[in-house]
Amino acid sequence: MICHLLFPLLLLTGFTASSQNAFDPFSSPDAGAAVDSSEPVKATLLGEQSAVIPGQKFSVAVKLDHAEHWHTFWRNPGQFAQSPSLTWTLPDGVKQENVLWGIPAVKDAGIPDVAAVQYIYEGTSYIVTEFSAPAALKLGDRLELSLKAKLQACKEQCIPLTFELKTSLPVAERAEPGAEASTIDALRKAQPQALAAWKVSIAAAGENWTVRAEPGEGAAADPGKLYFFDAAAATEATPQEWKNEGAAFTVTLTGQETKPPGQKPWGWITAEKSLLTTVEVKAMTAGEGSVAATAGTAKPAPAESAVLAISDDEEDKLIAEIRGWGVTKLGGGSREDAMTWPLALLFAFLGGIILNLMPCVFPVLGIKILGFVQQAGEDPRVVKRHGLTYALGVILSILLLMTVLLALRSAGKGWGFQLQNPWFLSGLIVLVFAFSLSMTGLFEVGARLTSVGAELQNESGYRGSFYSGLLTVLLATPCTGPFMGPALGFALDESTPTPLVVAVFLWLGIGLALPYVVLSWFPSLIKKLPRPGAWMETFKQFMAFPMFATVVWLLSVFGGTTGRTGATLLLFALTLVAMILWIYGRFFQRTTRGHSRTLAGLTVLLCLAGAVWLITEATSERAPASAGHGTPLSVKMIIERREKGLTTVVDLWAEWCLQCETNRKLAFDRKEFLDALPGYDAIFMLGDKTVEDSPADRTAQKFVEAYKSGGIPYAFIVPSKGPVIALPTVIASPNLLLDALEEAKKQSR
Repeated sequence: MICHLLFPLLLLTGFTASSQNAFDPFSSPDAGAAVDSSEPVKATLLGEQSAVIPGQKFSVAVKLDHAEHWHTFWRNPGQFAQSPSLTWTLPDGVKQENVLWGIPAVKDAGIPDVAAVQYIYEGTSYIVTEFSAPAALKLGDRLELSLKAKLQACKEQCIPLTFELKTSLPVAERAEPGAEASTIDALRKAQPQALAAWKVSIAAAGENWTVRAEPGEGAAADPGKLYFFDAAAATEATPQEWKNEGAAFTVTLTGQETKPPGQKPWGWITAEKSLLTTVEVKAMTAGEGSVAATAGTAKPAPAESAVLAISDDEEDKLIAEIRGWGVTKLGGGSREDAMTWPLALLFAFLGGIILNLMPCVFPVLGIKILGFVQQAGEDPRVVKRHGLTYALGVILSILLLMTVLLALRSAGKGWGFQLQNPWFLSGLIVLVFAFSLSMTGLFEVGARLTSVGAELQNESGYRGSFYSGLLTVLLATPCTGPFMGPALGFALDESTPTPLVVAVFLWLGIGLALPYVVLSWFPSLIKKLPRPGAWMETFKQFMAFPMFATVVWLLSVFGGTTGRTGATLLLFALTLVAMILWIYGRFFQRTTRGHSRTLAGLTVLLCLAGAVWLITEATSERAPASAGHGTPLSVKMIIERREKGLTTVVDLWAEWCLQCETNRKLAFDRKEFLDALPGYDAIFMLGDKTVEDSPADRTAQKFVEAYKSGGIPYAFIVPSKGPVIALPTVIASPNLLLDALEEAKKQSR
């Protein structure tokens, strides 16, 4: 099944009381009051605060007062209805962020002999839009915001309504709460979250979908009536009949065509009784056909609200609270934003040099050695040019990567982000696989890319040195070595001026290219290498096997993103790629003519079409959600555990990060560490950044940005008292983790 990760929309949550009405804990006290019946709906813009503060977020609510027996609709209106359309006209620099909707009432559509429902708003309801203000706003100015709202209002019959609303907010240093700020704030605080006490999944059932909610330890034994609100409108809104299957509650939803095609259900489950809080189904992923996304802790909620929720904005505040506890390095020493630009440049330079020794770059080392050996007897000037050409390839590639990172910085992207993208991964896998086949001698085009061969001194040879630099950068990005993390954190911080960002990445590229340039500029070093000879061909073919090992590792990363089905499809695509390259080497690099070459060309076209189709299908797959090695990262749980005097070990990790995997195998997954956790009143928590833009990825990225680590791996311990203890980038033994736990224990006394 081909599924897409979807972003959770921040909605107001309540619980369904009957098929005709739903309790809305965020309605104003006169929610049932009606406006003049000659005016079906009255719309008003309300600011949450009296003014806009430069550089901060602000909210504006659309307050809808419905006349008696009139209603409008939710973002998913249900059957035979139209959802609201909100179009804002904003001043320069003001950006729209989130839209907060209230969970609607469920109403029978009223169509004879048709089982259909609609999701409606009655009485007084609110739709809140959150904005961010630019820091460059001038005090004393006013922001003019305009909204064109199109609604469908219904009683016995339905009519279209269009509202053109405007509001003007002053720009000031301080702001007072607006008239209905408490209502808007209550809406924000009640955003849905997934609950650890419940396991929620959605699985395909033919053309339909089955939602399964399984209560775990700590969940209410009798949650009462359940209801699934499909925010994606991927299913037909029909009456829901939940079944109690003993260990779980299930309901089957009727599928429908969606726009964009293939969109899958996502949304929230509400419960009638207060002991179960709202469950958010955050992400749809494919694999074995089902999905689940849970985090946080279920707690009894008061009967009058029946809601426990967390929004992105609230999560930001909680992470800021954790960051406010301070941070120290293991063994002492401050980590409190001590990075200055000279130190950042030095760390970037040293990190680039050390990156040559990391496992990611190892497959390229053999290619470099062959290049040095071939150059041993050449004109020193030619050798120097090749060194500089290689350095140019490295530096330009680093700067290009920097440009993309800066463009995506606001979206929370960090070093290695491209390895979250299945299309990039599949392209890199095909490239390295073809490169490996070339080194075995299957065909000869790839030899030019490695600067190895008889054409070393011609144009293609220099081009090969440049491409070697490009390949080095592509394979280096999964690694974050010593010194690199703080430097990248400094560079990717939004407060760092662009010239300094360029300087940091430039010195990173210089450090990465320096060893090759030094060897090329000192012939005496090259002369110590063995003389060129027949052994070089054997060595070149031997070095193909580390490249094949790189392909295997990249495939495992690809499988972590797309699941077993995606990895299998890509393997079949690689089989076709191998056939294409074999045909090329067999029939097009030799003197084959006539029908054989024509037939070979047609076969290549068929294989190419098949490979492209398989890669397209493979990249569309998504791996099933997995808890991974450890408790899923939960910001609220970290704070709750600290309040109880407990310790939390956090590892920000991804399958595509080779150093993360090394740390996991050598330390975090070792029995010595896991068995020791209970003795320190500690748990191990995982922030998984494997899948791009998943809820886990977004939360982990917020920690990366808060601690300015620049990327992963990044691990830390949250003790019950005192500052957070940051762990080293390279963790080669569980003993280091045990030492850190001891330090956290002493700090908590």
